[in-house]
Amino acid sequence: MELADEFLAELNKIENDPNLTRDQLKHEIDAKVRDLVERYRTEHLRKSASK
Repeated sequence: MELADEFLAELNKIENDPNLTRDQLKHEIDAKVRDLVERYRTEHLRKSASK
């Protein structure tokens, strides 16, 4: 559960840029979420492998 809480905290840090159009904002958020998912997936796999 700790990993999920950290992940959600990171998601909540994503800020809306008022200067972006709706499509640009969607693209930015999608990219940030993909980066977070990849980072946490990699960390989780590393932690699992070290056990």
